[in-house]
Amino acid sequence: MKNYLVCAALARDAMRKLAFREHSIVAGESGAARLAGLLSIAGDPEVLSRLGLNEHSRILHINIDLRIDLGVARSKDTMGRG
Repeated sequence: MKNYLVCAALARDAMRKLAFREHSIVAGESGAARLAGLLSIAGDPEVLSRLGLNEHSRILHINIDLRIDLGVARSKDTMGRG
């Protein structure tokens, strides 16, 4: 089984995915990192199977932190640069 690592760039990308929705969600990097990890494994059938996840699974993601750097989520560059 592969190892998955969530880097800051993936966390910031997840922040943007949450921010640019019809109903925007404010998330900091640590809260969005959990979502980024889930998105990373979503395309790996072996990992999903080992976790018991399938197309009928529901996952509750609770984000308890707020975005501190307003420019990061607004940036379109995955490295957080304007």
